[in-house]
Amino acid sequence: MAQYDPLARFYDREYAQKEDDLAFYLEIAAPSNCQILEIGVGTGRVALPLIQAGHSVVGIDSSPSMLQIAHRKLATLPVEEQARLHLICQQMTELELSKGFPLCIIPFRTFLHNLNQNDQLQTLQHINRHLTAEGLLVMDLFVPLYSVVSQCDWRDEWDQADLSPGLRLETQVQHDPINQLLYVRNRYFRKRLNRWKISGEGSYTYRYVFRFEMEALLKIAGFRLLKVFGGFDRCPYDYQSGTMIFVAQKS
Repeated sequence: MAQYDPLARFYDREYAQKEDDLAFYLEIAAPSNCQILEIGVGTGRVALPLIQAGHSVVGIDSSPSMLQIAHRKLATLPVEEQARLHLICQQMTELELSKGFPLCIIPFRTFLHNLNQNDQLQTLQHINRHLTAEGLLVMDLFVPLYSVVSQCDWRDEWDQADLSPGLRLETQVQHDPINQLLYVRNRYFRKRLNRWKISGEGSYTYRYVFRFEMEALLKIAGFRLLKVFGGFDRCPYDYQSGTMIFVAQKS
């Protein structure tokens, strides 16, 4: 079972307010007149606005349950838009498609699910082979802030305003600093008869990377770094912003 399968039914409710990156990816895609490759398409949060804007997208994801939800959402759109999205269940480390793309996007820190250096390089090398000449790779990651990764074990409860009504989320994180791993476990609660009752839980793992570590990985995998942004407004990289966005070109 893919790690996101138990989380799939909660995903759109958990990220109901997550829209800060959409304008950025729509703008990045604007010059592209061919298909876009999206790694970690999930339930279509980014892919659906892209096809509604007229782009064609091939989206891969390792979670059948996430893709089932994406298919259901896609079926509600006009037929001409449906034809512009092709969903494939595949691991990013095993990317194997029969076409090239001028643009590959990896939104919302999906790249961090590569949990060791071999997987990181394998994913980047597969993407490089699937890009056309001078094709672009664009991804956003979180910055491993010292205030966060200096901790070993912590719990958070999400602000209700960030979630769909009637959902509560508690997160527990365990940190393995030697291997740069964050083990995240989510517990979801729904309100029934004025009481919060657990509705489901699931876990996933991130291997965080630092800015210059990521730049080295890109170079080894055959990319030329063009830009590092510190936010979706294209501001310069700033450690304190908590976000780093890499724009790289196939060399």
